[in-house]
Amino acid sequence: MPSIAIPNSAKWDFDGVFAHLSKFGRWGIDPKKRFVIANWSWHTVVRIYAKGETIEVTASPRFRTMFVFGLIPMCFIASALNGHGGLVALEVAIGFGIGWLFWRMLLLSNTLDRMAKILTVPAPTTAASSESNQSRLVARRGFDLGTEFFANKQHQEAVACFDIAINLGFEDADIYGKRGLCLSSLGFDLDAIDDFDKAIAFDPENTHLYSMRSASKSNVGDLHGCVTDLQEAIRVAEIDNLGNRAIRELAKSRGNNLIVTYQLWLDMANMTLERQANYESIERESPGTLPPTHDLVSSRRAAARRRTQTK
Repeated sequence: MPSIAIPNSAKWDFDGVFAHLSKFGRWGIDPKKRFVIANWSWHTVVRIYAKGETIEVTASPRFRTMFVFGLIPMCFIASALNGHGGLVALEVAIGFGIGWLFWRMLLLSNTLDRMAKILTVPAPTTAASSESNQSRLVARRGFDLGTEFFANKQHQEAVACFDIAINLGFEDADIYGKRGLCLSSLGFDLDAIDDFDKAIAFDPENTHLYSMRSASKSNVGDLHGCVTDLQEAIRVAEIDNLGNRAIRELAKSRGNNLIVTYQLWLDMANMTLERQANYESIERESPGTLPPTHDLVSSRRAAARRRTQTK
């Protein structure tokens, strides 16, 4: 299994490597913590270990692909033919598997070269390094402390900590999603929508982000946007990735089916839109028929924004 060692000039730890790689594609964390970061694709597995002064990158072909797309189908064909060319099909299957493996091994060095370019950063100067490291430590501490407050539903304190981390450059889908949920809970749904927009830009295949943004849009009266986000949440929920698996398992542990729940919310939003259309139709035909306070869409929180200016 080919591997290379890259100087860890940025002094990245586990989270630093993950945050950096997240800018370049979809990455996941090995559940058993055997290695730091793993990039699962249909043909190649890349593992990255942060080991103090160096970062080790290994690449290996995905043998399962060879069996699924090569040997197993050909063996079924060989069995079906049963003597009528079956041996030839089996030989072709074995040849395909060996050829695929040889081809992937030739390309693994290119994969390692690309990873080396992504992970190699210029060594900072001494003064800049000290200041940068200090900022990263403060930002990381702000995120960790904010996450603790978030878990304890202390949303105002969590937002203050997340603000510090984000202003120091700590940005990813997780922190924007958590701050957005806190802001929504505090009544600042317009700000929450801004954060969910940024979180989705980092992680466009996270179904939970769309569902949270749909709730905030509903709170500010944007039911059309709410419906669109719920439709997107249902579509994205079908994508198999670590984040979506986690939210599906969470829903299942509570006795719910994630997609069924989203569909129920979508039906309710569509019903509210229909009632709003009926209300507007009555108002056009007979102005003043309904009480002026009868408003199915607008929210008291529609104009709520924080006074503090954050990034």
